[in-house]
Amino acid sequence: LKWAPGGRFLASGGNDNLLNIWDDRYTSTANRACEQSLFRFDQHQAAVKALAWCPWQRHLLASGGGTADRMIRFWNAHTGVCLN
Repeated sequence: LKWAPGGRFLASGGNDNLLNIWDDRYTSTANRACEQSLFRFDQHQAAVKALAWCPWQRHLLASGGGTADRMIRFWNAHTGVCLN
């Protein structure tokens, strides 16, 4: 898990090879839980092992896949576009 610098977005990745971006504006008022991710990406071919937000471009996220993937991908969290 990694929070974006402004605290608006949360990125999560795991052994299911999925990367999710959550937006704290879409939480339930009753329990402050987010029911559905803003974006869900399945481009990694292995577990998502690393997440890092760019400190000077608040919508830019880097994610790294495991051994079978060996890719670092860059994402625009505002549009949901993979930049590479």
